[in-house]
Amino acid sequence: MATYEDAIIKPAYVAVNVIQDTSETISTTLRDNAVVVLNQLLSSNSAERLMGYNVVHQTGLTVTAGTAKYTFGTGGTLVATSRPVAITGWDSASGNFATGGEPVSFDVLRARKQNPTARRSVLPELLAADQAYPSITIELFPVPDTSPGSLALDYWTILAVVAYGDTVTVPEGWERYMVLGLARELSVRYPIEGGRPELDRNWVEAKTAISARVAAILGGGAPPAAA
Repeated sequence: MATYEDAIIKPAYVAVNVIQDTSETISTTLRDNAVVVLNQLLSSNSAERLMGYNVVHQTGLTVTAGTAKYTFGTGGTLVATSRPVAITGWDSASGNFATGGEPVSFDVLRARKQNPTARRSVLPELLAADQAYPSITIELFPVPDTSPGSLALDYWTILAVVAYGDTVTVPEGWERYMVLGLARELSVRYPIEGGRPELDRNWVEAKTAISARVAAILGGGAPPAAA
């Protein structure tokens, strides 16, 4: 398997005519600058659900009887395995009984949280999430009763920070997208003679293909065109 230097960074420098072939050696400065720019690109993509392929289904989260509000993150009261960008689904189970659904906003929770009898429940009926950074605040309704069910959360997470020597392990289409995206960013420093219309066109094509694939998996229909 190829490293990021060989599979992504060098081809991007070829695309902007800094080197002529991927067999050439690049300086430490060029390599390190490219790693910084590539990680900025991946960080930006993490904010887009249709580009964030790191989807986590985390089970076995323990809630406490009498406590409705929690934080969910790598340093939260409910600890995430990696920093969540947004929660997309949840379920709670106790024995053969279960509830679940999509998270709602806190505004919706306030409107629907009618509980004049102060009832509690082993299983929640609603889960609100504010999708905040760096930890997401969630609230369960009704308040968990004695021996509450375990909670599972579905969420997408940030794309991993890469180093030049790391092995490239990404889904189909991502290698081309990263090469083209990195080349677009580098072209600001290393202008391409005649401009970059072909580079932009190929990058949009690569990004749209990835977005369409993820949209089909999520059942969300056609994605918006890449900007």
